[in-house]
Amino acid sequence: MTFKELLDAIPKTAAAVGAVIAALSATLIKQELIPENLAILGVSASLLVVLAVIFGTVKQEALERRAATLAAVATLCLVVLIVVQLTWVVTADPYGPDNGAHKFLIGSSLTDDGQQMRTAVGGLRGGAFVSAIGHQEIPVAYGASFAVLAGAYTVAYFGFLVGVILALIGLIGKDSKSPDPAPVPTPPTPPTPPAPPPTP
Repeated sequence: MTFKELLDAIPKTAAAVGAVIAALSATLIKQELIPENLAILGVSASLLVVLAVIFGTVKQEALERRAATLAAVATLCLVVLIVVQLTWVVTADPYGPDNGAHKFLIGSSLTDDGQQMRTAVGGLRGGAFVSAIGHQEIPVAYGASFAVLAGAYTVAYFGFLVGVILALIGLIGKDSKSPDPAPVPTPPTPPTPPAPPPTP
């Protein structure tokens, strides 16, 4: 399959959905959802979406049989994202040169260094703790627990995007192959009555 044939084979709907998701990943989702210390995910996701659309086009027949499974995987990844977002993403406010609100992913438990940092800033927690120590110290303060949560967030985020795109491509393939409805028979046209005889 040549590159032109591949482009021609990509369903316009799938390409449009992929373009929208890629744009959202690099803009709105990056600004409103992704923690700033994982901001690279926004740009990386845009590239991953393009690859997912191409892969989905090549493997469309296989995806048609697995659309429900892919949708379930995407749902599971979304649940993981929501749990991590609500539990371990904190807002540091005020923070940074703009003294604005900034979101950061933290860990579930402090290291020994993290405990010392907390003691030094008067026992602050959550966003206030990050504001006091600086977000660059989060990996040191939380250690392995931060690495695990960052990995889980990354896998769940990418899994959600790819799962949604591949499931949609599978569904689009099913719809395009659905049989056309049987034509409705046209009732026969009644015969035209003979013209009346001329009046004398």
